[in-house]
Amino acid sequence: EAAAAELAQLEGVGAAGVVRDAHIPSLLCLPAATDLHDHRLVRDGAVVLQDKASCMPALALLGADAEPMHVIDACAAPGNKTSHAAALIGPAGRVTAFEIVPRRGELLKRRMQSAGAKHVTVRLQSFLDASPADAAFSDVRAVLLDP
Repeated sequence: EAAAAELAQLEGVGAAGVVRDAHIPSLLCLPAATDLHDHRLVRDGAVVLQDKASCMPALALLGADAEPMHVIDACAAPGNKTSHAAALIGPAGRVTAFEIVPRRGELLKRRMQSAGAKHVTVRLQSFLDASPADAAFSDVRAVLLDP
């Protein structure tokens, strides 16, 4: 709510221009021309810029009232779906995020740190090389998998 109020103060946006999405409760919608890339809330990681489509996979898999659980994001970078899944399950849950490309993996780590997602562990490896028999995955309840 505080983020929505602060965003409503932006020149040209106004309170009527910031609305909660009808389908995704954690998504705030702003006018299309609003550029927030240099806004303090974005730089500080309090607000993650992403389109509605990138919010749907985690919401469809976990639900808006997801309980804490262990989730795998099999193809995680740059981290939009990862951070959304982490927010849905809360800090009592955990996300293991796989990224095979080192440069993208480092970006993913920075974004999770910026978002305060301390319950996300980034693994710089292919999800396909991970063993389902690994004890680290014995409690996994959901897997986000991009097509």
